Amino acid sequence: MSTLDEPVNQLYDVILSVQRRTVDIEREYRALANRDDLAVDTLGAETTPAECIAQVTEALTAMRRYLDAAEDARTVAKNAAARLFLDRQQ
Repeated sequence: MSTLDEPVNQLYDVILSVQRRTVDIEREYRALANRDDLAVDTLGAETTPAECIAQVTEALTAMRRYLDAAEDARTVAKNAAARLFLDRQQ
């Protein structure tokens, strides 16, 4: 086992946790949007609740893309660590 495995795995656990929570939040916002007529602004705000939900969903989608990129980086780091380990064994 490489000395990088444990910290990389710990980081990956956090990333997976954030991804799960992100999906949960997206699901909650979609359910809220479907449940209520959120296209109507009754408070005179600059944006309707539906627009706010759309903005949150867009931000969460962007976050998921970054988390996917972090997963890819994790894979690259693990592969590099494995190569280093194998090189030292030779």
